[in-house]
Amino acid sequence: MRAPCVLVAALLSLPLLGFGAAAPTHAEIFVGSGNAIEVFANDADGNATPLREIFGAQTELPSVFTLLVDRVHRELWVAGFSGSVLVFAMDDANDVPPLRKIEGPATGLVNACGLALDLVHDELYVVDSAGAVRVFPRLTDGDQQPTRAISGTSTGLATPTMGFLDLVHDELYVTNAGGGGPRVRVYTRLASGDALPIRTLGTAGSGINSPRGLLVDLEHDELIVVELILNAVRFYSRTASGSNSWLREIAGPATKLDRPFQAILTEDDELLIGNDGDIEEGFVGHARTAEDDAAPTRYVSGGATFLDSATGIASDRARNCTEGNSVDGCIYRDNFEAADLCYWTGIVGGPACP
Repeated sequence: MRAPCVLVAALLSLPLLGFGAAAPTHAEIFVGSGNAIEVFANDADGNATPLREIFGAQTELPSVFTLLVDRVHRELWVAGFSGSVLVFAMDDANDVPPLRKIEGPATGLVNACGLALDLVHDELYVVDSAGAVRVFPRLTDGDQQPTRAISGTSTGLATPTMGFLDLVHDELYVTNAGGGGPRVRVYTRLASGDALPIRTLGTAGSGINSPRGLLVDLEHDELIVVELILNAVRFYSRTASGSNSWLREIAGPATKLDRPFQAILTEDDELLIGNDGDIEEGFVGHARTAEDDAAPTRYVSGGATFLDSATGIASDRARNCTEGNSVDGCIYRDNFEAADLCYWTGIVGGPACP
């Protein structure tokens, strides 16, 4: 359980623990736990003390569901199963107000829970569990209408929870927590209105039951799906559909997976996974190639971590094209210079840049 507010306030005054100190400029892990965000060193393990935390009334943080790092603009995005999306500076600490927030009747947001950021086209995708994906300009602030939205009976969206944007193939992946149909749905990046998915995964035999986090490993052409109730991480072919089964899985008591939630893949080929469990709290690391009942590469948990359930997780060393990293086959010129939309990929080819 989190320490009482009085204890947290006292610890924030201790420079020895790093709280409130000048923030490092790189190599950090951000973890959502309740209505707080704990920030750890990239090599954190065991009962590690956070470098700092974002916590308090001014933050307006709901219970954190999803985190997303934009290391190009050094911003941290938060969705918390509420009617708003909050943006903080990556180096923020303590009780600070958000830099920006997207909220209000015009936004259409009811329960924002999943986020995907497109730095090429400067757009934010918000997965709303009320049954929609809404797209906003990245710098949206306040009560503004989305530029487009995916919603309607043809979409098959039923309590959608998380999303992932694959800019190489121009595809948007969304997980469904409800409904009787396939639990993973894939749309074109520019899908709008009552759009049909271009493919779905999760019918009988696929092993998908209660997906939360998902991501695409473009370097190895795999789709990674985090199974909340089944305590598993499963790997599929990127284009798997229908009842296609998984290629391999990480599952079993030795894995320390307990209601795994969001996951990221780091530049070191390590999967970092938040646990929303009652037994195994905190977050775990696993090698990308791990299989079956493998022991984790690390397990961050204990009283010093201030972590209870760990849902959202992000890192400025995630291998994720949507976060501006030159990995996974995506190569962006000059790391997204301002107004520079020229990009190409080593996987599918693309325009030459001057």
